[in-house]
Amino acid sequence: MEECGSAPGLPGPSKQPAMPKRLRTVASPRVINIADLRRLARRRLPQVVFDYVDGGSEGEVTLRENCRVFDDIIFRPRQAVAISNCELSTRVLGLNLSFPAILAPLGYSGLMHPAGELAAAAAAGSTGITYTLSTISGHKL
Repeated sequence: MEECGSAPGLPGPSKQPAMPKRLRTVASPRVINIADLRRLARRRLPQVVFDYVDGGSEGEVTLRENCRVFDDIIFRPRQAVAISNCELSTRVLGLNLSFPAILAPLGYSGLMHPAGELAAAAAAGSTGITYTLSTISGHKL
């Protein structure tokens, strides 16, 4: 089975359209957390695009519950701690993943980036994680 990034027809990292420099940089003094990035996105994106990316489906019940549960988690960063081996790979549904994550489907990815699903699939494949194509995709499987 070929990885997403090496599948015929999918651009590899070097074939993706170049992103303008102004879109690749974030003014670090203004961004220290996800809430700061969200505020920047709200100002930069057209309202309909921001609402689509920021929202959830139907009554947004799952979105609210996910946010509530993540508020219950406390991360305690431990910098400068020696770790002899950090192995994050795992096996999910018979597939070996380099990291315990799956890139979830997001329809209309072309609204967020010109390469949309192709770039997401290539990035997931090149890093060894799974990409899930949305049913509202602009590309065939």
